[in-house]
Amino acid sequence: MLEANSVAPKQVVLAGASGLIGQNLLALAAQYSDSLTVNALYRRPPESFSTDLHTSNLQISVVDWQTPQSWQAQIKGDCLWLCLGTSKHAKGSYQQVDLALTVEIAKYARAAGVKQCIVVSSTMASLRSPSRYLRVKAQMESELQQLHFPSLVIMRPGPLLGREQYCASRWDEQLSRPFTQLLAKLSGRQRSPLAANPARQVAKVMINETLASSPGTRHYAPYQINQLAF
Repeated sequence: MLEANSVAPKQVVLAGASGLIGQNLLALAAQYSDSLTVNALYRRPPESFSTDLHTSNLQISVVDWQTPQSWQAQIKGDCLWLCLGTSKHAKGSYQQVDLALTVEIAKYARAAGVKQCIVVSSTMASLRSPSRYLRVKAQMESELQQLHFPSLVIMRPGPLLGREQYCASRWDEQLSRPFTQLLAKLSGRQRSPLAANPARQVAKVMINETLASSPGTRHYAPYQINQLAF
């Protein structure tokens, strides 16, 4: 039983737990057992789960995203963390995961009374972008804003750093890493949209925003994420 002057931990649902930011969120959330409880939704049971994450405030749920009945009951609480994304480049993949599924989960959360949504988008997301990926991210942002969450935070990180710590390296990531590192060096300007973000800093800002629960809609560019993480 909680003491009279204590505050109940905020209940968070994490969609996209297996990705780089999702794993960093879990690692950090384990340190906030008095403030947060997190239900991490996976498409399949994780092959490995750090012993550091076996804490009382973290829960794992396996869902089938193609079957809403398997995940709808899990979408409840105070805050929704949306970190869904796909690395597949097949036609329609971005629309199915980064847009349609992300918006569907957010809609259900809003209907279920979840008051805060924090979503990972991308730097330079724009409906006018020549990049299909960035257009999809911009459309996702627009549709989430139309749901009128009392608190909506849109994270727009640049190239992510720290992948080798959590994720097995794929061939495409090995090829792209030198390019990502070069972008980080070339984008030395403080407010460059190509500034790289350590995934742990993205996760840190998301947790800070969850605990603050400030009303309104906020967008965070790469340089803002790096500043706010400290």
